[in-house]
Amino acid sequence: MKRVSLLLSFFLIANLAFSQTKYTRGETFLNNKQYREAITAFKALIVESPRDEQAWYYIAKAYYALGQLDSAELAAKKAIELEDDFLDAYTILSDIQLANNRALSAYETIKQGMKYLKKREYPLFSLQLGKIYLQLDSSTAALIAFTKYAEDVPNDYRGYEGKGDAYAKQNLNPMALMQYEKALELDSSLVDVLYKIARIYIKERQYTDAGKRYAQILKLQPDNVKARLELAELYYKAKLWSLCAATLREYIEKAPNPSQNVLDMYLEALYNGRYFKDAFTIAEKVLKSRPSHPMALRALGRGYIDQKEYQKSVDTYLKLQKIDTLKLEDYRYLGYSYRQLKKDSLAALALVEALKYDSTDSDLLGDIGALYMNLRNWELAAYYLERRIHVDTTAVAGYINLASCLMQLEQYDKAIVYLKKAAELNPNYPPTYVNIGFCYSGKKDFQESRKWFEKAIQVIDTAQTRYRLQLADSYKMIGLSYLVQKADPDDPKKKWEDGAQYLEKALLYKEDDVSSHVWLGQAYQNLQKTDLAIKHYKRALKLDPKNKEAQKGLKMLEGLEE
Repeated sequence: MKRVSLLLSFFLIANLAFSQTKYTRGETFLNNKQYREAITAFKALIVESPRDEQAWYYIAKAYYALGQLDSAELAAKKAIELEDDFLDAYTILSDIQLANNRALSAYETIKQGMKYLKKREYPLFSLQLGKIYLQLDSSTAALIAFTKYAEDVPNDYRGYEGKGDAYAKQNLNPMALMQYEKALELDSSLVDVLYKIARIYIKERQYTDAGKRYAQILKLQPDNVKARLELAELYYKAKLWSLCAATLREYIEKAPNPSQNVLDMYLEALYNGRYFKDAFTIAEKVLKSRPSHPMALRALGRGYIDQKEYQKSVDTYLKLQKIDTLKLEDYRYLGYSYRQLKKDSLAALALVEALKYDSTDSDLLGDIGALYMNLRNWELAAYYLERRIHVDTTAVAGYINLASCLMQLEQYDKAIVYLKKAAELNPNYPPTYVNIGFCYSGKKDFQESRKWFEKAIQVIDTAQTRYRLQLADSYKMIGLSYLVQKADPDDPKKKWEDGAQYLEKALLYKEDDVSSHVWLGQAYQNLQKTDLAIKHYKRALKLDPKNKEAQKGLKMLEGLEE
């Protein structure tokens, strides 16, 4: 008896070892996703043992994985035919039928399998019923089935994923997200679940959270082209240009022939993200096959500016204008290129067109004003600069430039108002006070002008090198204010002495100023310092041979000497 028991034990152990060895090779192929090799291995077993239901089951799984659903269904049914209580075979058969969108057939398969449960525990049937109910749009029934599976097998993510699917079907997105997150807690590498979460976030317009999920997918599967393109599209729709460009960059570099849609999206992301150099390169590629592509022409026109090819930039924008409406930035760049080509009138016209898109663009108004100042069209310059300060009441340069135009138009009172506003905004900017002084000089109010020139000198203080020309103008005009004032009857020479003193200071900062030399000549002439007067008249004539005042003064003094 003991010997019989030993022999029986040996037989069972040997049979178990044989059984393990028999399927191991095919199972290894299955686990490694080598499905065709697995089919070959299991079919070899069937040749030896045609009634091997386990081998048929494995064949069904392999065909299912390959998407060969008809062959998979035949194999699964054969396994059930050979072993009618083979529960795993019912499960795979129902999956196959679901893949064929035959939910009712899958339901009948599971119901048939459940007849063999009796007192056996087989939670997978609950999971399958959940899938079936989802396909039948019975989300409540599906939720009940998935909940039962999650309770029976709490460590399997599929129950929570299924519950998430059921909630998502009911548009209960917060509940769906909660279940998907539980699934990820059990397995953080679930790409399909990450996709589902991302799509819910997109539906809820939570684009940042959706982007994070796509980023997780790409971290798990760097070569996942689908995820990369969907993430890029997400960033594109959200106008997150830099992120869109960065997401597509690696794909574009690896793809030998990216589609036109992808290339267009990449080009637009680069351009709008202000990666102009890269956009220029892509634009050249696009224009080879589509020479009238508007965005490519925009990128080309902007790229030529960086290369200082301003005429090419102009030509490109003019070509674009023939096939598409130029936008604000197009006109701005066109104007910039014209300006670099010293075509200020054309530059101004381009920027005026840009202004039609945004009449409150302070910088644009300022640029147009500056261009008309260069063209010495003071009225138009003043018009645009006045519009600028109405838009931006803190633009100090706008007030000063506007005042400069008004001074040229001899509208001194109005200019003074704007200059005083500029001084209020920035009390430490000497040129403002200098210009106020010139305004009062223009009005022949030399006493008032002197106060403002003295204020300019006071503000300049130790910054003499930086504001050397402003110092020269201030001292010169203070000197003039003394020269033109009425003489003191008690001391008639004083005004000439005071004037000469300031004019000499002016020449320390700007020696080649003709007016300073002429006025010094006149001051010294009235002080009867003939040699000094002649010296300054001659210097003035050397700088300006046609200066009539210097000629007159010199002629008078030289005549006296004779």
